[in-house]
Parts: sequence; C-alpha cells; structure tokens
Amino acid sequence: MSKTKLFSATIALILVAVAGYAVFEYQRQARENAENVCQICWRPVHSSMLTVGEVNGEEKRFCCAACALTTAQQIGKPVRLTRLTDFNSNQPLDPKAAFLVRGSDVNLDMHSQPLVDQEKRPVPVHFDRCTPSILAFRSREEAQAFLKEHGGELLQIADLKPHLVAP
Repeated sequence: MSKTKLFSATIALILVAVAGYAVFEYQRQARENAENVCQICWRPVHSSMLTVGEVNGEEKRFCCAACALTTAQQIGKPVRLTRLTDFNSNQPLDPKAAFLVRGSDVNLDMHSQPLVDQEKRPVPVHFDRCTPSILAFRSREEAQAFLKEHGGELLQIADLKPHLVAP
C-alpha cells in the first residue's frame, strides 16, 4: 500500500471515530437534558413545580400543573396526575393531598425575554399554556400564607376535574 493511501485511510478512520464520538456525546446530552425539560412545551422544569402525569396511558413530565391542565383541555381527555411537587420544599406530593394556588403573581415558566417582532416592537402574548400558574402546597396553612403574599385562589385537585384527576 502506498504512503498516500495509508495516510488517506488513517485520516478517514480518524474522521469516522470523531463523528461517532460526536453522535454518542449528542445522544448522552439529549438524554440528560430530557429529564430537565417539559415533555410537552420544552420549557425548563423547575424543581419546585415538577408535575408527573399519564396522558393516554403514557407517563409524561410537565413543567407545571398548568401545562398538564392545558394538555388535558387540548386533547379532550383527562391527565391522570401521579405526582406534584411542594412549592416550598421541592418534595414529591400526592396530588390528592395537595392544596393548589392558581393565578398568583408567581410563574416560573414565563419566558424570560419579551417577544419582539421584526422591528423590535413588543408582541403581546395572547396565550401561554402555563398561565395562570398552578402551584402545589403540602398544607392548607402554607397555601393560605402564600395566597396572602402573592394572590390567587385556593383549590384542590377535585376542583380541576374533569381535566385533571388523581388516582
């Protein structure tokens, strides 16, 4: 084999190895990031708002309970919530035992940058699937203390039927 062919084969082998590693790394990062984003709207999942539910028998991770509610309204079938997260402690919470605050001035899922058009003028938001916010609390007292400071209305999961249900 000539030196030119050997050199070309070596370069080709190196390129294939680099491409293979790049694909492997991309897939690893995609799997890692999938745990930190909502499977519906692709927004980041904040540790204090993680919501888990079943949609058509398949488990989904939502960025918030409001996103799960919007999903149920859009598909015309209830989302069966299996886990909420206590806003104060970031601990898992049984949806049947949760006290919910809807419509407070706290919404961690809003876009951080305002939307602008081509001329850099603000574009009004007419619909955001994660508003009004729905935050979960372990006790009625914690939810009411939050309400006094941030507003909203106190609910339980039964108040969101038929769209959201708990097992």
